[in-house]
Amino acid sequence: MTGSGEPSIGLSAEILLTHSAWLTKLARALVVSDDEIDDVVQQTYVQALAKPPRHTENLRAWLAAIARNIVRSKSRSDTSRVAREVAIAPPPPIEDPAEAVERAELRHLVVNAVLALDEPYRSSLILRFFEEMDVDAIGRMMGSGDDTVRTRIRRGVMRVRELLERKIDEKSGEYPTSERLPARCCSFA
Repeated sequence: MTGSGEPSIGLSAEILLTHSAWLTKLARALVVSDDEIDDVVQQTYVQALAKPPRHTENLRAWLAAIARNIVRSKSRSDTSRVAREVAIAPPPPIEDPAEAVERAELRHLVVNAVLALDEPYRSSLILRFFEEMDVDAIGRMMGSGDDTVRTRIRRGVMRVRELLERKIDEKSGEYPTSERLPARCCSFA
């Protein structure tokens, strides 16, 4: 009499290999890609040799159960992997250092142009675009009406644009020299 943990038959690689054609056919029916057939067959053999059956009455049914479990397990694993990959955001694109420097220089020019404005335009633009306050809050803070604040912001943006266009013309070629500045540098309003 054998113990409960010991197999009652001696399963060898030779016995398993007698079922290789049948197992390959089964694996072909279970998987989508031909590349996976050999993997399923090999993993079935590994598991069968690691934990042989207690009885040999229906060795093919037992091998088929192992193969199906391997395919199911791989499918669950693949589904989980895809879900994890989708959940993780892709890395940000690598930025060209020259573009970053150009953008920083443009910001520097914009800040200097805003600081060069006369009051109340300078304060209105700083509060609106650098402190991100809304028009109502700026009006309360400055003791002005909403229409007045909007007018100051609009005129301030126009003056900043004029100052920047003059600076760019002076540098002649270091920055874009079109009639108007790119929208990204002065998209205040």
